[in-house]
Amino acid sequence: MRCTVADSLDEDFYTTVVKEVYERIGPDLESELRFVVVEDEEDCEKIVSESDTEEGLLEVCEESGSSSFSVSDKSYVLIVTEDRFSKDNLKALEGLIAHELMHSVQREEGLEDEIEDVAVSFSDTVVRELEERGVSPEDSVDFISDVMGTMIFCLKDLYVNTELVEAGFSEELASYYRLILDTEGLVSAPEIYSNDENLGEVEEALKFVLEFLPAWIPFRRDDARGGDIEESIRQGYEANIPLTSDSINRISELYLEEFGRSEEFMNKFFEKLLSLSYRVMDDKLD
Repeated sequence: MRCTVADSLDEDFYTTVVKEVYERIGPDLESELRFVVVEDEEDCEKIVSESDTEEGLLEVCEESGSSSFSVSDKSYVLIVTEDRFSKDNLKALEGLIAHELMHSVQREEGLEDEIEDVAVSFSDTVVRELEERGVSPEDSVDFISDVMGTMIFCLKDLYVNTELVEAGFSEELASYYRLILDTEGLVSAPEIYSNDENLGEVEEALKFVLEFLPAWIPFRRDDARGGDIEESIRQGYEANIPLTSDSINRISELYLEEFGRSEEFMNKFFEKLLSLSYRVMDDKLD
């Protein structure tokens, strides 16, 4: 593992924090791992070498924010501090690093491929069900691409956060999401009850619901640290999209009763989310 820190940041501090989190989570990673820590997107060009550019690191750095990705046999964890993740918010910084690093760990284990394979298997079913609702094949393709991408992202985060809670990162993870909520708040809910039959609005409604779903459900199993996060998020959901409250409860119940690394759970999880999509769609298109 190596860590590259932008000149604008305290190299010793960030390198130390990265190493401490890495020792708790990732020492068994087989792939070559590199952390890149920058303050903002402007730091990216200054820190990325020509060889990195060939591997797509610059593009990710400039467009994606904090993230985890792999190129061939190399794994990257990109941390963008954004003037928030600093010494003043150490626990939140540790939570961010742990979250992105765990994505690398689970990707190497093959979990992300398993999730994507299960999601792909839904495509034909979704197309048929959309056709029954009068959605054109062209619109179906776009809808499936956007919605399935959102659901895959949600489930990956759910697995990551669950493993982090089980590994003793509850405080760090809660601090990470609390900082995001304190500085950004919930994303504004889309207007899904207009007369315009725009599937894009249904997609945005689902994205709104799933944005922070993985932030609080993992705490429900055996930890109370996420209680205030859950309350803030649920109030935001119910105030903006009352229709989703029951569906969120069903997803939460499924997680508490059946969560596991199995195709059966993944299938049921996607079914619940698709059911929510259809409920929003049917309410809108009736």
